[in-house]
This record gives sequence, structure tokens and C-alpha cells, in this order.
Amino acid sequence: MKNCLHCNQPVITNEKFCCVGCKSANYLINTLHLKDYYKYCRNIYNTSPPKASGFENKINFIDEVIHGKQGEFTIHLLVDGIVCGSCVWLIENSLQSLDYVSSVKFSLSTRRLEIVWKGEVINVNEITNLVLNLGYQISPYDIKLLDGQETLKEKELLKAIAVSGFASAQIMAFAFAVWIGNYNHSMGEYLRYIFHIVSGVIGIPSIIYSSRIFMISSYKALRNGRTNIDVPISISIIATLLISVQETIRMSEYVYYDASASLTFLLLVGRYLDLKARNNAKSNIRNIMFQQPSVANIIKDGGIISVSAKSVKQNDLVLVRAGEKFPVDGVVVEGESEVDNSIISGESNSIITKKDCLVYAGTINLNNTLKIKAKNAGEKTTLSEIVRLVENIEKNKSKFVKIADKLSQYFTPAIIFLALITFIIWLKTGVINATLNAVTLLIITCPCAVGLAVPMVQIIAFSKLIKQGIFIKKSDFLERANLVDTIVFDKTGTLTHGEPMLLNFDEFNDQEKLFIASMASKSAHILCKAIVKNYKAPILDLDIKEIKGRGVYTKYQNSEIWLGNKLWCNVGDQKNEDNYLEVWFKKGNDIPKRLIFKDKLRSEAKQVVQSLQSKYEVFLLSGDKKYNVKKVAEELDIKNYFGEKNYEQKYHFIQELSECGKKVLMIGDGLNDSVALKGSYASISPKTSIAISQDVSDAIYNGNLLSILMIFKASKLNVKLIKQNFTLSIIYNCLAVPLAMMGKVNPIIAAIFMSISSLTVILNSLRFRIKQD
Repeated sequence: MKNCLHCNQPVITNEKFCCVGCKSANYLINTLHLKDYYKYCRNIYNTSPPKASGFENKINFIDEVIHGKQGEFTIHLLVDGIVCGSCVWLIENSLQSLDYVSSVKFSLSTRRLEIVWKGEVINVNEITNLVLNLGYQISPYDIKLLDGQETLKEKELLKAIAVSGFASAQIMAFAFAVWIGNYNHSMGEYLRYIFHIVSGVIGIPSIIYSSRIFMISSYKALRNGRTNIDVPISISIIATLLISVQETIRMSEYVYYDASASLTFLLLVGRYLDLKARNNAKSNIRNIMFQQPSVANIIKDGGIISVSAKSVKQNDLVLVRAGEKFPVDGVVVEGESEVDNSIISGESNSIITKKDCLVYAGTINLNNTLKIKAKNAGEKTTLSEIVRLVENIEKNKSKFVKIADKLSQYFTPAIIFLALITFIIWLKTGVINATLNAVTLLIITCPCAVGLAVPMVQIIAFSKLIKQGIFIKKSDFLERANLVDTIVFDKTGTLTHGEPMLLNFDEFNDQEKLFIASMASKSAHILCKAIVKNYKAPILDLDIKEIKGRGVYTKYQNSEIWLGNKLWCNVGDQKNEDNYLEVWFKKGNDIPKRLIFKDKLRSEAKQVVQSLQSKYEVFLLSGDKKYNVKKVAEELDIKNYFGEKNYEQKYHFIQELSECGKKVLMIGDGLNDSVALKGSYASISPKTSIAISQDVSDAIYNGNLLSILMIFKASKLNVKLIKQNFTLSIIYNCLAVPLAMMGKVNPIIAAIFMSISSLTVILNSLRFRIKQD
């Protein structure tokens, strides 16, 4: 398999480029100047980047440069103002035009721009000025700053929702009174006029304030010669307001401030939920960056010096005490300890680490002090590499959102054209009447139903699933889940509980249990913790002696007691064929007794796997030993299973399935699953998984595997209802347009029809709740 010459993405065919856009982009890079880029954006990406606006660089970026070997430098920047893929294209290719720049990578999920160059550190000023002069704002990469910006956006949306919600409630109260008064002729003309004026006083400023998000988006789109879903929404809001003002001035029976306010409120709620989901999806990937310590203790000239972890050089000696995280990747040169390697391997069991063993940044030294020789530091550690791999895998786009955008792209100019035709047709009856009929057409064909077709089903579906402990993070996940044909399970923590469980504690008498639990409580070993978890009664306060890697010892009422491995308890060389984890207990001259542990299968695992195998191809892919993987696969009757796979091998396995045309759903919980989760067609993690796995997954479930069956059921119904909503919206507009053009409806009837069309979509969406219940 080869990569695209432009975007470096995998190309399955024999072509040099993955798409027409990349082929055109590559041509422009080699033949045209930067000024032609803006035309390219409009033609290929249907957008335009911000033009250069003369930003002045007042930040000292030199202090942010990471010095590498052989004159190589790296800087990480936070970029603001990215519109779409064309912006990324512009930044990356403009920087790569500099002879000394060797690598440029931008992550949409974290907005981090990584630039690597060879030459002088002072080159950073030219690099940053180039990006600034393209029209983008940049700053040194700061996760807190990024979170602050996104939190501010959420707050602005919440303010707009609060204002529009309050205004909608008040205006609806006045509108309802007017409707009742007009129906039974109980309201006087001047009282109705006062109600209309009050509605306008409340509605106009609140709607303008709340809808500015749509207005600004529409303005930018139209300025750049394109349309989006916000354009028809904005036109409808403005048109409804204008006709309401006109009808207020004319002292008409009805005005439409309530329709405009309600439309704004509903769309803002959908917009906020979408932003909230996207921000939550990005947050944990940043948190994983903090897993790597910022300080390292270097052994130099017989002393210990604390330095920045990023400044550690290859072959430096680093001291890591018990309880500390490893600041770099390295090789142990002195000492023996246990290491919690779960953040890398995904396995909960600690591992014995001694001389010549590899250790990784972010993992935890549990017991004894170790001296390690640094191998990789800073952005070159395995932890950082995993984060980068996750960042650089592109997200799938929602098919239905694209359809909605496409409909609105042609819908808006078509409706405006029809409104103009309507105005011309009715002009002979007077300008006011012609305007009224034209605006009626705009109102009755408001794209509310189209705009609600997708988010309404998603909001109901997501809310229903949340009640079941399932959190959907990516708006298009249910669409993609419906197309899945292959499922890949991780083992530890997914099909199993992810921690050793004591199986035979009932074989010991009460006194033995007391001694075992009391001794185990003094040790931090993971199997000792499992013992304590099984014992609920009071324990003895024993004087314990612990030998790392062997076990614990105590003396109680002239009896010697051992708890540990075979050698420690003088068991001998007998071998057990069951491959269970084990701890031995020996009191005095009694025969040693064995405690056995196993990472047990979840009780519902077999039912879920059997149900899925009837519809999908199922694989088991684990980092655990092949024997353990085989045993679980046989118990669950999974024919395709693979063990001892690291994070990179898991990712390539998923990619190979994808290249064969498979649409793969990955289910995993560890850091070693994160890249595979990100690279799969769709992905799910349990709530017990580590932060980065939850972040890159499309959905989080409550730990019960039965939730996966509910997710698939929900995905099928979700897609069905969205398709029905689109169909209802199209049928409605096909019926509404002729009626409006013929002057058969007035604005109030148009507003009612518009509300009915939206209500129809909402009621159809509510069928999700009925079906799931």
C-alpha cells in the first residue's frame, strides 16, 4: 500500500492521489502562486480562508522551541481561526515551502501545529510570522488556554439559549392570548396592538442577540461565495421579524415574533449540544499529555540534578524513586522493582522490572528506586508517539449532515428565486400584497424541518441511551454503527473484568483467611489487593517484613507465616498446567496452600458475543499472552483471535481489515487500544477505560456488554427515523411551495404550516423513545 503524494493518506488503488482535491492541490503547489490558493479553496473546498490582515508578532516564540539533535528544532503552536481542511492545507504547504522546514503536522482535534526544521533557532520568527500573515492567530501551545477558549464559546451559547428561551416563553404567552381573543372576538383592537408592540419589544432585541451566531456564520459564507445551513435559517429569522414588524405597523390581527423566537431557541439548543459533545470528545486527549512528568532527576557528577524532562538527552542517567512516574523512555541499568505498565500495555497486572528491561514515560515505579539510561524524551517518548498517532487520524464525517448542508446549499437560492417569481407574479396586485406573498413563501418553506431532521433524532436517541449509561460522543456514530460488518474486541477490561479476582478463598478456614488478609493488607502488590478486596472482616495489625519479588513474612504467637511465591513458601518446582496467577500461603510446618487468581469473564459476555456473531464477523485482539487469549476465545466460541499485540500491531490489524473493505467497530479500554480505536470505522470504550481511550472512542458504555446490543438497535432506528424525517421535509416543501405561490395562504397560516412541519419531524423523532421502550 502506498500513500497519497499530497496528503500522505493511504491509497488503496493504483492512483498517485487519494482524491481529485489532492490531485488539484498538488498541481497548484507546483505550478501556481499563493494568490491562486484562494480561488482553489472556492473551487475545491467551497470555502475561503481568512485573508492576511497584518498580525504583528509580539510573542517571544524562541523560548518555546524544543532543541533536538543535529541542529533540529521543534515548536508546538495553538492555532485559532481554522475554518476547514483548506485552512490546514494552506498552513502546511506554505510552511513546507520554506527550505529548512522538514515536517509540518496539524491536529484538528487539539488544534496543535507541530513544526520541525533544521537550521537556526531564530528561524522560528520567520515561521511564526508566515502563519500570522496568512491570517491566523497563533500562540505557544497551552492546553489551559485552549480549554478556556472553548469554555467561553459554550458560555456564549448558553447565554443566547437563556435569552431566546425566556423571550420565547413570554412572546408565546402574548401570542396565545391574541389567538384566543381573535377566535372568540373577546380582544379589542388596541389591546391586541399593545400585545403586538410588547412582543416586538421583547422579541426583536432578544432574537437579534440570540441569532447572531447564525447571522455571523451566514455572513461569512455569503461573503466567500457559498451557502450553509445557517443561511436559510438566518433568512427565515430575518424575514419573519420583518413581516412581524410590518404587520405590527399595519395593526394586523397576527404577528410572528413567536415563530422567530422559537426557531432560534430550538436551533441554539441543538448547536450547544453539538459543541458540548465535541469539546468533551477533545478534552481527555489533552489530559493524557500530563501523564508524562515535567521534571526528571539526572545523576551527574555524583549528584542529582532536577531538570526539565524535555531536556533529558539520550544516555543520561535518570533516577526514579518508588511511587514516581518515569519521565522518559529508557533501559534499567540498576535496581529491581515492580512497574505499573497499564497505561502502555492496557494490562492491569504489574510487571517485574530489572536490569536491561525497557521502561516507558508515564508508567509508575511501584516499589524500589531504579536507575535508567534515557532512550527517548519529550515528544519522542512512546506516550507522545501514541498521542500523535491519535491526533493525526482523520475523523469520519456525518453523511446526513452533509446531505442537510447540500440540501440547504441548493434550497436557499431556489426558494429565493421562487420568492422573487412570486413577487413578480403578484406585483400587479400591489407592492405590499406582492411582498406579503413572497415573504409567505419564505416563511412556509423555512428549512426548520430540514435543520431538525438529524439533530432531533440524535438528541432523543442520545438522551435515551444516556439513561442506559451509554454516552454517544460523535454525532455521526449511530450512522456509522449501522454500517458496521466487523467487530473487534479487546480482552482485558472489555470481555473480562480487567483485574485479578481470587477464586478459591472459600477453601481456607477462618483463621487462615485472617492471617492471609492481614499480611496482604501490608503489601501494595496487585494480588494482595485482590485478597484484601475479598475479605470484609477486621484484620490483625501484624509486624510484616516484605522482600520485593518474593513475598511477605510475619511471626505470630511463635508461628512463622509466609505469603508469596513458590520459592518464598518453599513449595518446590511443581508446575501447574492451569496458568492461573497464584500466591502461596504457609504457616509453620503446615503444607503450603495455593491461592489462585483469574481475570474472570463478564457474566454477559457469552450472550453478547453469540448475538453479535449471528450478524457480524467477530475478532478477539489482545495484548495479553496467547494462552490466555486462546482460553477466553474458546470459552466464547470466537474463531478469530490474536494475542500479544501491541498498540501499533493492533492499529495495523484494523487497517488491514479496512483495506479489505471491512467496516470495523473496535471495542477496547486501554492506551494500547487507543490508536486502533481512533483508526477504526467506529469505536466504543467502557466507562472504566483510561481517559485517552474514552476520548478517541465514538461512544462510552456503562461496562455492561449488553449495552453494545442496545447501541446497535439504536443505530438502526436512528438511521431509519432520520431518513423518514428527510422524506417528510421534502414532501412538505413540495406541497407548501405551490400553495404559497398561488396566494392560497397568508403569513399566519404559513407560520402554522411551518410549525406543523417541524412538529411532524419532532413527533416522528419521538418514535425512537416509543420503539426503544
